[in-house]
Amino acid sequence: MKLGLKVIFLLMAIIACKGLWAQDNVTYKQLIEEADLYLKVGDVAFARLDYQKAVTLNPSDEYPRLKLAEIDRKATAQHQTDSLFEASLVNAEKYFQSGSYSLAQIEYKHSLELKPESEFIRERLAAISTLLPGTGVPVPESDKANPNKEVAKPEIAPPVSKANPVKSETAKQKSNTNQAINAPVNKPVSEPVPATPTPLQTALSQAEEFMAAQDYDNASQRYQAALVLKPNDKSIKTKLVNSLSLLDKQKKNQKTYNDLLLAAEKAVTLKNIQQAVTYYEQATLLKPDDAVVTNRLASLRDELKVEQGIEKDFKEIITRADQFLHDNNLAEARKSYEQARNLKPDDKYPQEKLLEISKIEAIAESENLKKYKETLVLAESLLNQEDYQGAYQTFSKASEIEPGESYPKQKMTELNAKIKELEAQYKVEYDGDITEADKAYKAKNWDIAMDDYLKASKAKIGDTLSGNQMKRIVNYMDHKLILTLAPSSPLVSEGKEVKLPFKAIENPKRANHYFVLRVRNSAAGAPRLYINYGQDSQKNGGIIYRNFLKGGQYLDYVIKVVNQDRWYRFDNNWISFTVEGGSLEIESLKICADI
Repeated sequence: MKLGLKVIFLLMAIIACKGLWAQDNVTYKQLIEEADLYLKVGDVAFARLDYQKAVTLNPSDEYPRLKLAEIDRKATAQHQTDSLFEASLVNAEKYFQSGSYSLAQIEYKHSLELKPESEFIRERLAAISTLLPGTGVPVPESDKANPNKEVAKPEIAPPVSKANPVKSETAKQKSNTNQAINAPVNKPVSEPVPATPTPLQTALSQAEEFMAAQDYDNASQRYQAALVLKPNDKSIKTKLVNSLSLLDKQKKNQKTYNDLLLAAEKAVTLKNIQQAVTYYEQATLLKPDDAVVTNRLASLRDELKVEQGIEKDFKEIITRADQFLHDNNLAEARKSYEQARNLKPDDKYPQEKLLEISKIEAIAESENLKKYKETLVLAESLLNQEDYQGAYQTFSKASEIEPGESYPKQKMTELNAKIKELEAQYKVEYDGDITEADKAYKAKNWDIAMDDYLKASKAKIGDTLSGNQMKRIVNYMDHKLILTLAPSSPLVSEGKEVKLPFKAIENPKRANHYFVLRVRNSAAGAPRLYINYGQDSQKNGGIIYRNFLKGGQYLDYVIKVVNQDRWYRFDNNWISFTVEGGSLEIESLKICADI
């Protein structure tokens, strides 16, 4: 016995595991599909998350692990490329700003190889091409032969000896004087030769020129040379300190400038044009005369205007698509999200919404198929019971669920021909049902009238007379309502008891009761309903009802509580439903007193 129980538990565990495995397998496939799509559109972060979840669900599959390795490999390569690009661009800018255009050109070309999409580098190279031989600033032959040579600086006059600082000048003056004495008298005296500037004067003059050109590096070197010649000169010291201060500020500004250009190009690479424009605007404040940067800024501003227009259209389309999705208009929502995706292919929001719509459509398609099959089963059941009117209506409903299916349309054509053949018979049945129903209605036999009107409605499609009369009966009963009972779930399966407790009805109201049942009989079979009642744990009586019409709609049935002395005499406080021969869906039971 124990062995048998163990086997049963083992089988149950295996079945449960299989169910979980099937569910996980569906989730796993969805994760892989989403991850592949994210990777395709360049959303690496979301792709990585989905691949990691997939690995957790199915550790034995190598595919997500390989994809994660591929993502890591690409990320490492991209980081290396970005680092090389930054270093190359910084060097190129240094060469460009110092006037070493040949070296700058080499570095800019190297940068362009790393980031071919950089418009800024292309513009820099175009500017350099105008400054190279033939079109701009000439490049010395020595620079061509030795590209690593620094830019030539103005020569500094050699320092004069401290022991005899004017010795060489005195010698020159004596030589000139002797030449003048020995010259023939009859020759005109030549113009006086201008005095040669002293080394101090040369150094100071050159320093002033470099200061005017904002070349504070060379200017400070000249002031330092001048200070060597005249160490105690406070004016030279002040100028030197000033030039060094300006040089320090210039270097900081240059670094800031280079950092801004680098940040701007990074923003362009990341397609953040607004940020790139901000960086270039800050750069132009530091160097307003840089034509390349100014042109680049103008170009990006134009691009930003276009991008802002696209962003405005994108937001409007997304708003419209979200509303369509909220209204469950999936077709129009899909069109709008696809339009938004075409405007901004890298934006993940429309991609996610399209995935969401695909899931909703898949679920809806599955539910529709299930509903379609259930409706066909009901239609076939009605056809087997020769309820041709009900079968026709049910096949029509199945055709509405799946318009592309031909089988329901074929059965409707067959049934339409059959109904025409039996039209005379239906007319006789309808006339008889209406006549009997009207008699019962006048006599206030509400249960009989309701049954006959229901039969008449089935004998004649589109009959409004019987429908209106049934509404009058239900409205009349609602005015006589004592209480309403409703099960937590409408489905009452065969063999299952549904018990509904209530407070016992007061004695003055215990007379001439009717039960108004709202029921749908859409399952196969011919179900019978047992309505039992009692007090606490004691059953006091019951009623059987079996005249439920087949169909996909809820219908109202009126049952008169007669010959049920124990219903009126005892303080009954519960009613129960039990079905045999099929299943029913019971929406509610109303207890009414026609007094």
